[in-house]
Amino acid sequence: MPRFPAPFTASLLACCLTLLALTASCTTRTANPHRSGGDGGTPTADLGGRDAVIPGYDGACEAIDVNAQPGTANVLVVLDRSSSMYREAALGVEGVDRWNPAVSAIESVTATLGDRVQFGLMLFADPDAAAGSTLCGAGKVDVAPATGTASAIATHLTGDPNTLTGSWTPTAASLDAARVALTGLEGRNYVLLVTDGAPNCNGALDAATCRYAGTIPDNPKLCIDDVRTVASINALAAAGIQTYVVGYDTSAWADVLDAMAAAGGTPYSAHIEVSNAATLTSALTDIAGSIVSCTYDLSEAPALNYVHVTLDGADVQHESVSTGPGAWRLTGDRTVELTGAACDSLRDGGTHALRIVRECFTLF
Repeated sequence: MPRFPAPFTASLLACCLTLLALTASCTTRTANPHRSGGDGGTPTADLGGRDAVIPGYDGACEAIDVNAQPGTANVLVVLDRSSSMYREAALGVEGVDRWNPAVSAIESVTATLGDRVQFGLMLFADPDAAAGSTLCGAGKVDVAPATGTASAIATHLTGDPNTLTGSWTPTAASLDAARVALTGLEGRNYVLLVTDGAPNCNGALDAATCRYAGTIPDNPKLCIDDVRTVASINALAAAGIQTYVVGYDTSAWADVLDAMAAAGGTPYSAHIEVSNAATLTSALTDIAGSIVSCTYDLSEAPALNYVHVTLDGADVQHESVSTGPGAWRLTGDRTVELTGAACDSLRDGGTHALRIVRECFTLF
């Protein structure tokens, strides 16, 4: 075997080491950052032949689920417990039961959408009002708006309907109490009023000249209190609180409830009339579903074109590249808003899986 001079051997070794270093450098520049894993170094993207760090990504370049919290929607269900909501049949008197269907509908909707909407409950008149005012005591918040309140609401509505109902209809005073309770809560606030009669309990009215709705003669508290109630709903709207008006067998007072609904600031210019558990459940589901938030606040601000949104396993594209009926957009620096059919799906009352992922590669 030939022997080479030491200077020649050293030169050859230096050349080989240089070649290995160049090969390693080329491998690093052309490594694919568009996948999870890697060598633990900072991931890079090829931008015109030079390396650039992908903003906000960890060394392993893993696709990361970004924690997303829906925008808060507080819905206070304001339920009429007047005597006309329930009456047992007696000799010569037909029974009426609007209470149990109303309870069933409220329990169904709060159980179905209670993870996406913060439901609360107010019964009016307040059955615990001071002695002598239980017929007209303003409602109070029985269950504060929060997620997962279906059980608490159901518990509060459980009992003998003869005991749970039996008041008059102090709608204006109860809506004023609802406004005070909701003002200042984080998120969007709504009142969902369910009633089977016209508002009353205003002792300042004149029983001789008012529109009278009672069977007891000459009692001003049985005058229809429409002007004050509409004013209360206007005050709610001025505070940024929308009021939905649902009337249960209220055709006789349709004009009054329509005026109330028109002041509510919702998409409904007239009240929603229902007549049984099925129509009430449908109405409440539609209302509460429309309130479900389609905006999601992210735990951190992502780079826009690395965001991957899926709904029930199907891709939702960014609005700039979407060719379908649904899309998403980024509002501010960390709020994802679903639009079109994607938002409609979230609001249909069903159970859905929304996933927002910060990928390691550009999607659009």
